Amino acid sequence: MELEHTRAKELLQKLEERKFSLESDKKSSGKEISALKKRIADLKTEIQKTMEQGFKLYNDLMEEKSPNNWSKQEILFFFEYFSTVSKKFYDSLETEYAHLIPIQKIFLIADGYMHKNDDSLCKIFALEKQSLYNRRSRIAHKRFDSSSKDFGDDE
Repeated sequence: MELEHTRAKELLQKLEERKFSLESDKKSSGKEISALKKRIADLKTEIQKTMEQGFKLYNDLMEEKSPNNWSKQEILFFFEYFSTVSKKFYDSLETEYAHLIPIQKIFLIADGYMHKNDDSLCKIFALEKQSLYNRRSRIAHKRFDSSSKDFGDDE
């Protein structure tokens, strides 16, 4: 899953380079430079909003609020933000568990990164204890590289 903010940041860099190039060229159109400046400002605002929303959702999960009813867009915001919190953990999800559905990846974040206890995980994901154990087992069997049992924290 390529992250939106990564693409937005790449586009932002290209636009900034183009703006610098146009400003260096005295023959450049002021309209084009103005349009680029506006597009750059819009992209920065979009990135900021994405990160703010992702931060809110991340904190909701930390406070044991359920992600079960998050919209597809909210899930994307969450992953956008989480990829900046722990790039190593996020990258391991994308390589070792790329085929899992988003809620299973969020479960792994709550369990493996946030270190939520069993009672908290049951509350967050509306699971009974046996269902929690079954979920862990099913996810563990779907791991690409089962030789490693633990993700490392970036901290």
